[in-house]
Amino acid sequence: MYTSYNSLGKNADEADADQIIDMAIKASFDDQQKQVQENIHNQIKRFCTAMDEILININEPQESQSKATPSRSGLSLAVGKNSPTINHPVIAERLKDSIGYTLDVKPSQIPHSEAGQGLFLNGEANVGAVIAIYPGVIYSPAYYRYIPG
Repeated sequence: MYTSYNSLGKNADEADADQIIDMAIKASFDDQQKQVQENIHNQIKRFCTAMDEILININEPQESQSKATPSRSGLSLAVGKNSPTINHPVIAERLKDSIGYTLDVKPSQIPHSEAGQGLFLNGEANVGAVIAIYPGVIYSPAYYRYIPG
C-alpha cells in the first residue's frame, strides 16, 4: 500500500486510498512482497546514487590538487595524507538537499539518567521511506531460542 501511495504522491484523496486498499486486497502475498522489495531496492539505489554524486563532487577538487603534487611513497604514504578531511556536516546538508532528510544522533529526549543517545530525523521523509539501515542479525522463528539474553 505504501508503494501505491508513494506513486500517487501527497495529493492522493480518499478515492485514491480506497483504490489502493482494493488493490492490496486483490494482490497475492507474492505480488505484494515483490512490490515492497522493488520499492525498498529503488529507495536504496536512489540513496546510493545521491551519496555517490555528493562524494564525487566533494572529492573532485582534491583529486585535481593531488595531481599537481608529486606522488608519495613509503613512510609518507603510511603516516597520512596532505589533503584536508571531508567535512561531514557538508555531506549531511547536501544529502538533505538531495533526498529531503538526514539523521542526527543527539542526546535522548527521554527523561531518564540512562537514556543515552537518540536517532532523530532532520527534514521530511515520505510515507514508507527507508530511513536507516541497521546492520544486524536476523533470527527466523525456529532460532529464537538462540537469541542472546
